[in-house]
Amino acid sequence: MKRFLLGATAALLVVGCDEITSRKDTQGVEGWRADTILGGGDGAASNRSEGRVTGGAMVEAGQGTIYPGRQPLFRDSEAVNSAGERTVSLNLVDVTIAEAAAAILGELLRENYVLDPGVTGTVNIRSTQPISRTTAIEVFELALKQNGAALIRRGDSFAIVPLSGDLSIGASVGREVPIGYSLRVVPLQNIGAQEMATILQPFAGAGIVGIDAQRNIVVLAGTSADQRAWQETINSFDVAWLANRSVGIFPIRGRSAQSIVNGLDRLVETDESFEPLVVFEVIPENNSILAVAKTPSALEDVAVWIKRLTEEGQNDAQIYSYDMKYARAGDIAPTLASILGIEVETNAGATAAEEGASEEDLMAASFDGASADLNATRIVASDSTNTLLIHATHAEYQRVLGMLHRLDVPPRQVLVEATIIEVSLNDELRYGVQYFLEDGGERLGLTQSTTGTGISAEVPGFTAVLGATGGPDAIISALEDVTRVTVVSSPNLMILNNESARLVVGDQVPISVRTAQDSGDSDVFVSTVEFRDTGVIFEVTPRINSSGSVTLNINQEVSTVGETDASTGNPIISQRTLTSSVAVDSGETIALGGLFETRSTRGSAGIPGVSKTPILGGLFGRKSSTKGQTELLVLITPKIVNNTMDARRVTKSLRERVENIKLDDAALSSSVNVPSLETENSAVISSRGNVSNPAVLDPAGVMTSELPAAAPASASAEGGSYFAYLGAFSSEGAAQAHWKDVSGTYGEVLSGFSPRFPKNGKLTGVAVGPMTQAQATQVCTTVRTDCYTGKAN
Repeated sequence: MKRFLLGATAALLVVGCDEITSRKDTQGVEGWRADTILGGGDGAASNRSEGRVTGGAMVEAGQGTIYPGRQPLFRDSEAVNSAGERTVSLNLVDVTIAEAAAAILGELLRENYVLDPGVTGTVNIRSTQPISRTTAIEVFELALKQNGAALIRRGDSFAIVPLSGDLSIGASVGREVPIGYSLRVVPLQNIGAQEMATILQPFAGAGIVGIDAQRNIVVLAGTSADQRAWQETINSFDVAWLANRSVGIFPIRGRSAQSIVNGLDRLVETDESFEPLVVFEVIPENNSILAVAKTPSALEDVAVWIKRLTEEGQNDAQIYSYDMKYARAGDIAPTLASILGIEVETNAGATAAEEGASEEDLMAASFDGASADLNATRIVASDSTNTLLIHATHAEYQRVLGMLHRLDVPPRQVLVEATIIEVSLNDELRYGVQYFLEDGGERLGLTQSTTGTGISAEVPGFTAVLGATGGPDAIISALEDVTRVTVVSSPNLMILNNESARLVVGDQVPISVRTAQDSGDSDVFVSTVEFRDTGVIFEVTPRINSSGSVTLNINQEVSTVGETDASTGNPIISQRTLTSSVAVDSGETIALGGLFETRSTRGSAGIPGVSKTPILGGLFGRKSSTKGQTELLVLITPKIVNNTMDARRVTKSLRERVENIKLDDAALSSSVNVPSLETENSAVISSRGNVSNPAVLDPAGVMTSELPAAAPASASAEGGSYFAYLGAFSSEGAAQAHWKDVSGTYGEVLSGFSPRFPKNGKLTGVAVGPMTQAQATQVCTTVRTDCYTGKAN
């Protein structure tokens, strides 16, 4: 859900947490080129231009929708930058460009704007502290730029248009930076246009759309943020003291800019032609050298020397540091070393780094005596800083860097949704769930298909694949119509590709594995005890294939602790395990089953005290023995998560599912014990309850739900007016299957009574009766789970 909130302090808050990181590179508009700019002073006439930009007249482009705002708060940058300007906070996460424009331009700035229908995409903006409204627009422009769009000021409104389409904007003249994407003519006073363009080239790139050396102007096209940054650079160089100076910026590749300057300074000191003429500054951000010379010839000499010094260092090995973005340095280093045929060091490098050693010391410590070749390529992985230190020539480092760009990529993840269910086997399922799925596809509402839309058997024993249209809910719902289904566990695990995840829900049981006699005291025995995990244990390792399928290595165990073995003193652990490797497409569900268990129970009922009397006790009580069989079924759905956007979407989906569960619980809490019908009666409920469904009573002891229509109108208040309620189910088929299961197991107690299946909303209950209070109590004592007694008033 996307929400927009505008506070009294003009703070715009949208729930989210992603940030947009500003990039220093600037992307201009392809095809823009200006030959000359005519005029000057207080205005600029139209130039003869080529490309998509025309000066002078403004031509509206596109067929956008007009979004009227309120009266504009400002018309120019002076108003925006006024001292009394209010600040705003932005938090826009996964919102469309249309929604972001409505929030920033419409709600926040009260500006009219036109959105071109060709502009699409999502925006993520977050400000960690309040920012000015001008900065808010610049940040919005950056987000538009990353989506291939631009914000253009046209009179009293804005237009959001694609950068790839035709743009028609008027050129502004001067050093004032307008709001939005603009074409700006900048006159220069103290520096030549060609020299200024050379200085701007590393920063502006294609944003320099025209140079007029005769009138000494440059023409720039870009967003307001880009234009502001370029103007600051121009202001730094177009100053009086640089008048009649020659300025150059030289990007350095393969060597440190500072080391080149050190060499140039020595040349200046020893060569008279350089001594008074050139001053150097290092620009560390892009490893460039700024040179200011009094004559053009001196600057040309500097260019020659920089080229020579750079070329001389191309074959010399240097130490490069590469900070890993996603992968672990210790994992990537062996791969690189294997490709390059070199050795790699991890532990020594990490230790040296932790001790605060320099890069040179780290390399020396790691490769001491490794090779006599000083230019040999060496790699050290520092686990403490997750950094690779690479000793190589510039050319070799570029090769290694290319490999790193392919290896250091965001890890792919898999969301594994597992549902472990226990199915009670009755007459319809006497051959197991596998036979039922294979033979009863039409009854399930699912089809066996080779197109991935239904159920298809993979291998015996058994494994079945459900298409994307099916899923765990489809199988559970189908099985509930014929039998009783118990969800043992339903874990959701987000797992990195090729990594393992393990889920344990249960207890650790101490197991004595060895007993030895103490060597010092023969009467003392020492036991070695290990703790064994029991309960539901689920372990899975996903591997994403290039085809889009997921290979899953699955280990599943459901174990219970039984009685203690008399010989060993250890508890007997009954377990059902499943180990399998399967391949399934992302989003499809695979079913693994075939794990059966037979349970036998014995019980007795009768009149307390009398029923246990020798010889005659059998006349006042009875003994029962039941036997049931269940099958364990594991339903697994892997979903590939390619990036953080998908991960965020999955997290949102899980959060919504949790909210839905909370809502369902709230809806069921008042009716889960006794489903109601349209009757006037109410029920007095036993306060016993159970773990699954605790009894719900009002202060008077009468349940708030109504008595089901199972109570006949002629029921006696003294005799057969009680009912036994055997739980509530999601469908009538499930309720009938439960009654069939219970009546078959406890037929001696339930024989002679008719079931009723009252409905309450989506729930269907099982009510048995009418019967006496003693009979209802006996039924609930025997059945136990989900059984309550009720009486008609």
